[in-house]
Amino acid sequence: MPQILIIETDSDLREELRDLLTYERFEVLEASDGDSAWRQLQQERPDLILSCVQYGEGNGFDWLKKLRQSPEYAAIPLLFLTGLASPEDMRKAMNLGADDYLVKPVRSLDLMQAIQTRLQRMQDIQAPQQHGFEHYRHSLLRHFPHEVFTPLNALLGSARVLQSRFRDLPPHRIEQMAHSLMRNGSRLFHLLQNQLMFLELETWEHLDQQPWKEQVTGVESTRVIEQICREKGRYYGRESDLQLQLQPARVMLLEKHLQIIVRELIDNALKFSPEGSPVLLNSRILPTGQWFLKVLNTGSGMNAEQIESIQAFQQFNRSRQEQQGLGLGLSLCKRLLSCYHASLEIESRPERYIQFSLTLPTTA
Repeated sequence: MPQILIIETDSDLREELRDLLTYERFEVLEASDGDSAWRQLQQERPDLILSCVQYGEGNGFDWLKKLRQSPEYAAIPLLFLTGLASPEDMRKAMNLGADDYLVKPVRSLDLMQAIQTRLQRMQDIQAPQQHGFEHYRHSLLRHFPHEVFTPLNALLGSARVLQSRFRDLPPHRIEQMAHSLMRNGSRLFHLLQNQLMFLELETWEHLDQQPWKEQVTGVESTRVIEQICREKGRYYGRESDLQLQLQPARVMLLEKHLQIIVRELIDNALKFSPEGSPVLLNSRILPTGQWFLKVLNTGSGMNAEQIESIQAFQQFNRSRQEQQGLGLGLSLCKRLLSCYHASLEIESRPERYIQFSLTLPTTA
């Protein structure tokens, strides 16, 4: 049952609206002023707000501005129902984000039509979001336990052996187990890092809203790339396949974001290319002063449909190619780059090669 919050100083009109909406099978919340309405929001989340403009102390315009500036409540539709009929008041309300402006007296039929229209619009907006949520939930339930517990069990198994038999183990066996601990610990760390970053990006849509915006002072790209290449080269046993042609630059993004982007692109290149084939990483400063990075590898590649459908928790050919991870990598790269008003360009020929490239600003 949809829930509507009525903000109305006139008790008789508030009662009349409550009776009408109750008859139309809505659940009704009531408030006589802006302060009590805000307290209602702390306890409930209505599907729509129906408000007067004159609150006595304060007004509906200020209250609407506060609502739209609150990320938690900004999407709730608000309809003004008021006796103020001037074009200036109406324009002000719409500029502040009101969804409709109804002038008293208004027919019950017109009021209900306005309410139903806004509720239907919200359903149309939320339907794809709900579909996406169900896709994410299904993918997490299907793959997350395996991806977490596989390296975790390996870590615990090695730790138990070291704990119970460390005096009897030969040095080469201890070295093997240390390598296993590092490999599985790294896999688990990056899995959880990506998942947490994905959840953070689901909360914040643009860099301007990000709490880390002021922390962006630039990062030395060559150092980060070389470090991750050593890490991933050892992980896959393919240090000699990585070919680096890097021009030093200080790139304008957070280091942890550059680490995720570079790590996922290198991991993808090594995972989907045959052992012994080269993986090329080339970076340079463009004439525009921007930093350009290219990652190129031979291998299975991607077709146009797969490139178009890259999204979170999407893995291609998992049934034919054993893959680790949740399929977050490329989607996470695209989402991070979009926060910096950049994009991930993909060029590929199936069964031949795939090339990823991106451009980012540098420090002055």
